[in-house]
Amino acid sequence: MSREPLDKAVRFAVLKRDNFTCRYCGRSAPDVVLEVDHIISRAQGGSDDPSNLITSCLDCNAGKSAEGLDEEMQPLPPETAEEVEARTARVAAFHRAGRERDKVAKQHEEEIVAELAPVIGGPELLPMLEPKNIRSLAHLEKLLDLETLREVARYTEAKDLKDDGTWQRWLYFCRICWIKVKEKEAS
Repeated sequence: MSREPLDKAVRFAVLKRDNFTCRYCGRSAPDVVLEVDHIISRAQGGSDDPSNLITSCLDCNAGKSAEGLDEEMQPLPPETAEEVEARTARVAAFHRAGRERDKVAKQHEEEIVAELAPVIGGPELLPMLEPKNIRSLAHLEKLLDLETLREVARYTEAKDLKDDGTWQRWLYFCRICWIKVKEKEAS
């Protein structure tokens, strides 16, 4: 039986209320992955009301499982201005690091596409590729390696596809890559 995920606005409100800090162990983001936990689990009839929700790190929540708490949680002490400033700086650093990681990943994706797309389907393939196609190519590189992708691209370029068109060449390239992934997984 599938259950509805917790509303994102409620989740964020609980994280913010608890100062992005695990209420069990006191660790905070970005040092740990935080989750929103039910004080009284759904399995035991607990609701998604914020009064029944608490911020928990991944480790504490995994250790707790569906067990209820024996005692009521004590409120967090009020933060000092320095603690708020430090927390704000940690969150800002976390977001900067994420943006930098995304920028580097996007640049790498563009380099792979610039190298392989002309070989796979000629210059007319580039404008046809959507962001999801570009992400697929980067994902394939993680599953295989760049040299294998180059090999498959050259194979696709040499294959006589009877004028099936540029897009058909792209699909053929992808099929061959997924065959290589399955072969790699099998070995």
